[in-house]
Amino acid sequence: MFSESDLSFFAQKGITESTVEEQIEYFKKGFPFLNLTKAASVNDGIINMSADTVSANIQYFQTHLTGNTIVKFVPASGAASRMFKDFFGLMNDANNPEKYPQAIHALAQLDQFAFYTELNKAVEKDGLKLSELLESKDYSRLLAYMLTEQGLNYGFLPKGLLLFHDYKQGPRVPMEEHLVEAAHYGKGSDGVARLHFTVSPQHRSYFSQLEQRATPIYQQLFNVRYDVSYSEQKPATDTVAVDLENRPFRNDDDSILFRPGGHGALLENLNDISGDIIFIKNIDNVVPDHLKEETYQYKQALAGLLLQVRANIFQFLNDLENDPNPQVLS
Repeated sequence: MFSESDLSFFAQKGITESTVEEQIEYFKKGFPFLNLTKAASVNDGIINMSADTVSANIQYFQTHLTGNTIVKFVPASGAASRMFKDFFGLMNDANNPEKYPQAIHALAQLDQFAFYTELNKAVEKDGLKLSELLESKDYSRLLAYMLTEQGLNYGFLPKGLLLFHDYKQGPRVPMEEHLVEAAHYGKGSDGVARLHFTVSPQHRSYFSQLEQRATPIYQQLFNVRYDVSYSEQKPATDTVAVDLENRPFRNDDDSILFRPGGHGALLENLNDISGDIIFIKNIDNVVPDHLKEETYQYKQALAGLLLQVRANIFQFLNDLENDPNPQVLS
């Protein structure tokens, strides 16, 4: 099934031939279901923290920061193309707008989106008016300014770099929202908020450029120092693509096409992170400032609970070292 060239390509990616064959078998036979026993419930897999417990856990976290390195781990390689699926359809098939009702509905409320002002600027550079494009239903031209290099290029950019929320001081992208969050619950005793973003290779320079522009602003605003790092999803975690006959899909140059794996593949990146407390949160799982307080509370409460569990484990280990023949409690 595989040529010498294929095997060499696998080796470059760090994938074995047997792994590729196993992936293809999954496409043929399907993926096995998990053997679930029952649903988790309160006091049986789910901890229900009272308001007093939340407060106590937060206090424990805040008083045990010294000596513990905190890292905010943010999967940020997700592309925004799926968000704009209907917009792409309408842009390429503008003569049949009835096929894309959701896109039409969104465009009718375009001025409510955080990127509206920037989109308007992009249109005005060419001597046009966004309002006139909307009124004339010139969807192809309007969406070209939104989705392509002609304007905002949102069809290419990842979700982490799209303007999500609007404020009096100006709009923010999700990466900025994570910088804000980190300043409130991810700052260590040394005053440093450490963030790690997993990004796609083609987008890494964009994130770095935004970091250079944004971090000085938020450092001054929140009296924090940022330590931002990046990694890319490892090629060895990619999944082979197949055709309708479950055969490896080949590109025009006869090379086999691989696609990045899901978020589970980022366990490799997570394992490389050095930290005592690691907060994990996806890049687009962010809310505006007026809704953030609950996030701050529960992130710290969970971290406090984590530190208490760790302290108990350490105590058990110390007890075992001091008593090599402990009694087993039934």
